[in-house]
Amino acid sequence: MSKGYSLASGDPKPFEIDTTQPDGALSASGGDMGRFMIAHLQNGAFGASRILEEATAVRMHTTAWEFLPPLNRMLLGFYENNLNGHRVITHGGDLQWFHSELNLFIDDGVGVFVSLNSLGKDGAAEQIRTGFFREFSDRYFPAPLPEGSVDLETAAAHAHLIAGRYISSRRSHESFLAALNLLGQTRVLATENGSISVPDLKGLNGEPKRWREIAPLVWRNIGGPDRIAAKIEKDRVICIGYDELPFMPFQPVPWWSSAAWLLPLLAVAGAALVGNTLAWPATALVRRHYGVRPDLTRPEARAHRLVRIASLLATLMVIAWVVLIQLLSGDLGWIGPHMNPWISSLRLFTVVIVFTTSAIALWNLWKMLRSRRKWLAKIWSVLLAISFLTLFYVAVVFHLLGYSAKY
Repeated sequence: MSKGYSLASGDPKPFEIDTTQPDGALSASGGDMGRFMIAHLQNGAFGASRILEEATAVRMHTTAWEFLPPLNRMLLGFYENNLNGHRVITHGGDLQWFHSELNLFIDDGVGVFVSLNSLGKDGAAEQIRTGFFREFSDRYFPAPLPEGSVDLETAAAHAHLIAGRYISSRRSHESFLAALNLLGQTRVLATENGSISVPDLKGLNGEPKRWREIAPLVWRNIGGPDRIAAKIEKDRVICIGYDELPFMPFQPVPWWSSAAWLLPLLAVAGAALVGNTLAWPATALVRRHYGVRPDLTRPEARAHRLVRIASLLATLMVIAWVVLIQLLSGDLGWIGPHMNPWISSLRLFTVVIVFTTSAIALWNLWKMLRSRRKWLAKIWSVLLAISFLTLFYVAVVFHLLGYSAKY
């Protein structure tokens, strides 16, 4: 078996064991994958043996969930990857190091299997296996690209209708990993000529693909055969689909969890809390050097001190969440029961921190607004209160609060 790599120039990584449920994983040699493909291409037969009844194999290859015609559909254990007028059934698999894809031209007796032992620079593994499949298909099963058009006015209206932010339906929804949804939103942009652009969908040249409407609410990649389609109900987008990901429709992001406003607000909140934390020792050193005492009443001084302690605790909480999510999403070895005590502790810590620090920030704001401090100090108190409440909001919306380690 090949070893997996993070970088081609680096050391090989340990054998990957996928413990995630319910999918699991399977390791097989290239020769075994060839035999597996032959068995499916012969509807369950291999040599003199039969591993599947013919009717069972045919049902696996043809039973489809058609959620967004005319795009490719989900099958039983496979999904469609039809190309150049030929029926293709596919299954892909991605671990941390290995990235594989099986394509069967089920009516033509042809199978293609590609497995890469590294993600490559900028996720090149996905482009390599997709590009190889496309080039193989164009060489041995050539066909013209699907054509069609709509009038420019309709194209422009439809482009503006589906423009916005979307999130994959294949996501964590009710666990703390929902926080990843804030970073994983896909944008659809309307262009001046009535076409659309999706920055996350890039071609082999690394540039975003451009999409032209070839039928009502169906767009084709200007440089290839892949398509995007949208489902509309009552003049609202219900979902959009992408030919290469029939197992993963994209749904509109609700305004209350949109990264368009939440990420900038989080950035400002983080900067304010870190700045307030660092200002604590900095101002103390400056006052000590010049022998200046703070001109604060006792209640104001207490509020001032508590809000800086709150800033420190909130900053540590954010750092802890960033580290935890980075570990879980970056290395499968961190996923497992051994992490449960840490997850539960952090979620409980977050409950205490967001409630307590928000209360302190509001109390500090009330004290500052009633005091004779300068307006700059009062504005800073408002900014701090907004920053703490932002963390409170994010913790509630993305399920960071609680005790359960389930994810």
